[in-house]
Amino acid sequence: MTQDTLPQLSEREREILRLVATGATNQQIAAQLNISANTVKVHLRNIFGKIGVASRTEATMYAVRNGIVEVPAVPSSSVASSFDATRTLSGAEPDKPASAVVRLSTSRSQWLLYAGVAGGIVLAFAIIFGLLVLSQGSNSSSTPPTTPAIQTFVSSPSPVWTAHPSLPSIQSAPAAIAFEGRIFVIGGKVAGGVTGSTWRYDPSDKTWTPLNAKPTPVEDASAVVLSGKIYVPGGRLADGTISNRLEIFDPALGAWTEGRPLPAPRSAYGIAAVDGRLYLFGGWDGSKTSNDVFAYDPVSDTWEQRSPMPTARAYAGTSVVDGSIYVIGGEDQGRVLNVNEQYTPSKEGEAAWSSRTALPDARSRFGSAALSNLIFVLGGTPKDTPLYYDVRSDSWKAFEPPQTPLGKQPAIAVRDASLFVIVSSQDRTESLVYELRMLYTLLIPGS
Repeated sequence: MTQDTLPQLSEREREILRLVATGATNQQIAAQLNISANTVKVHLRNIFGKIGVASRTEATMYAVRNGIVEVPAVPSSSVASSFDATRTLSGAEPDKPASAVVRLSTSRSQWLLYAGVAGGIVLAFAIIFGLLVLSQGSNSSSTPPTTPAIQTFVSSPSPVWTAHPSLPSIQSAPAAIAFEGRIFVIGGKVAGGVTGSTWRYDPSDKTWTPLNAKPTPVEDASAVVLSGKIYVPGGRLADGTISNRLEIFDPALGAWTEGRPLPAPRSAYGIAAVDGRLYLFGGWDGSKTSNDVFAYDPVSDTWEQRSPMPTARAYAGTSVVDGSIYVIGGEDQGRVLNVNEQYTPSKEGEAAWSSRTALPDARSRFGSAALSNLIFVLGGTPKDTPLYYDVRSDSWKAFEPPQTPLGKQPAIAVRDASLFVIVSSQDRTESLVYELRMLYTLLIPGS
């Protein structure tokens, strides 16, 4: 099937199909795209109908065959023998090596690892192998071919860092968020002081576009997406005072509006969105670090207080995995922390908070984001070695950094199966932008 004859999937449907191919659940897709799980179900019904499949496995195979999911082959120098994964999965006859390795870019989740353990990946490749055998079957043979047992091995993820065009303005400690495939960078500090500059980056054509500036220039603020709008609460003003304003950007209109102010001024807080609500954790109120937790409902435009954090702190990282929010590291008035605390909004009023395995070393002022069950910690102080935390195994692991140190307060946005990292500080000549993907190596023995 050529690209011209492919069913007409919308950009949103393609985005969901790519996430399905990484093994993401409906709930994980909903959280990533800031839509409801029911909306994901509706999209999946439409997608399955358009492409003529009945299962997620078939949808994944379709996505690979038609280039919707990227499956780059490993260079032959890295293994004794290799093959073009795209050609093989699309039905072309491969060579018959003693063994083969496929590199899959599945940074949104470790689906191959867990699906392999569960047997799902074995089933998928058994189906593919069966199709290949049928297509190569010989009419002269009276004995039906036997399918050997397929054993697979999946490695730990390895990082791939890709440079993108730099942010046109040098903005340190900005807020960053992804929406509909584009990266938005808001506010921060520039050479002349604090800025409200707002930029949009489109990775598809690698272009930056300036947008209407945030009305209140701030640094030490963060952003989340709720119902198609970008919410930026609080932050530090140019004179050092802390803001309680909630400003909201509508990407469709390119305009800013204002919501109900925070219950108290806050900067350097942690922020997350779960089930249509914004959650704000701790931060600096102008005189001390806080352990307050505020929840904001955009429908009623109201704030309410939730169970406080066990550890007061500012400059912590926050990430969402499976409906829970992980608040990691940070500092309490100069004391750098290594704590890792899990907040589950659905358990509010019972046992909302629990402790998890701490950071290997105390760290503050880093960027944090999640891809499926992995939470990434990038940059920071006093150490900036990249780390990821596996929520399922409750363990930490370091991995290779990019060529340029990420420094303090890099801004991170999650787009599809990648993290986009904006590296900015006033001692740099440009605001570098990196894309981080995690690759897994899948070993498939040859016949």
